[in-house]
Formats: sequence, C-alpha cells, structure tokens
Amino acid sequence: CYGYSDGHIQIEASGGFGEPWVYSIDNNQTSSDDKYFPNLPAGDYQVVVIDKEGCTQTGPSITLEQPDTLEVTYTKTDILVDTLSDDICTVQITEGTIFADAIGGAGPPYEYVLFPGGILQPGTATFDIAPGDSGRYVIRVNDENNCGPVEADSIEVLQFGSGGDCIPLGIEDGLPDQVKIYPNPTSGIFTLEMPYDEAECPLEVFNMSGKVVLQKQLHPSSGMISETIDLSKVPKGLYLLRINNRTYVSAIVVK
Repeated sequence: CYGYSDGHIQIEASGGFGEPWVYSIDNNQTSSDDKYFPNLPAGDYQVVVIDKEGCTQTGPSITLEQPDTLEVTYTKTDILVDTLSDDICTVQITEGTIFADAIGGAGPPYEYVLFPGGILQPGTATFDIAPGDSGRYVIRVNDENNCGPVEADSIEVLQFGSGGDCIPLGIEDGLPDQVKIYPNPTSGIFTLEMPYDEAECPLEVFNMSGKVVLQKQLHPSSGMISETIDLSKVPKGLYLLRINNRTYVSAIVVK
C-alpha cells in the first residue's frame, strides 16, 4: 500500500572467495551478514556484496515500487418524490443515486461500502437512495490489498417535492457525449462545452421543483460553445439544464 514499509529484498551471492558474505542495500554505507532485508519503504536500493577476503562486488540497483494513494470521489442525484403531468409537460424521478469512483491503491476490484446501513457493493459503486431516506451518507472504499478504508466527503442527499410547478417536455436521461460539463459537482462555477452550428443557443437552468434559476443565450465560436456558467448564488442541490429546448435530468450538482 502507498506509504507502507513492507517491501523486502533478499540477496543471493556466489563466486569470489565465497562465504561468509557481507551484504548491503545502500551502496555499502551499512552492511549485514543477513541476506534478507525486510520492512523496506518504496525507493531505490543499491546492492553490494563482500566475500570472505574483502573483495567487493556491486550488484544490481533495485527499485521497490508502490501504488498511488487510494482516493475516492463521488457524484449524486437528489430525490424528487412527486410526479407532474398535464397537457404540456411531465417529469418523474422517484429516487436519488450516489455514484463513487476510486482511483489508485492496488487497483480494482474496489470494494465500496455506504454508511449508514453498511451496504456493501463489491466491484460496483452505485447506490440508490429511496424516497424518505434523504440525509448524510459516507462511502468507504478498499482495494484488493486492503489499502484503506478511504472515505469520500460527507454526501448530503436532498429530497424535493414538485411544489406544483412543471418542467417542460423533452426530458432526456443524461447529457449526450458531446456535451461536457466540468467540474461536476461544482461549488457554483462550471464550464459548458458542446458543438453548436447556429448563431445562438438558449440555456435555462431549473431547480428540482421546476423553477427557472438562470436563463441566458449562448453564442458559439467556430462551431463550438465554451461558456462559463455561474450558479454560485443558488442553494446546494441538483439542477436540470435545458439546452436548445431539451431538458437533461441529473445534469449539474451544486455542492
């Protein structure tokens, strides 16, 4: 694991005037009559061996490697309980989702556990949060070498009611591949990038009760939109983007 001192080097010598041998792994700054060197941290080691007549032979340079530090990030969607439906619009979201992503450590498969509840998800990182179960959660991650557990930041899953407003038709499950939003989750400032060939592109941002919190016209350059969007003044939570008259669920998380 990263930062551990559990590597070892064992040296085998032959030839010269024979044993007893004296061994070193730090270019003969220190030496030992034991050929086994345990409890070593990651790093570079230079082997030297001395035979019984004092003849010195420089051996190989050995690198003990370690994995990267184990890290975990997450994204989430909040819970919208109600269903809205009339002649002009409809939306239904009945549960929230937390998705975790681990990197580093000894590599996959990673083991994810959601607390409270102790829900174990070996090899997968998606947790569904049912209506009524809003609150704060923590995800702990271990790798195959048990180089953990590492915890994500506290995750607050919020629950919204529809309130009686309505979100327009044209709702898609998620953003198409060519639409890039980053960072997401965001503290309020994010960048929207996408190809677009027309002169203007209308953008609206809705909260989960259907209220528009931002409207603006985006202006592409050379067939691409690259626009910084400021949601720093809106409350934390999940927001839907309506881009060129199409609304995308689970688009942006303001934390």
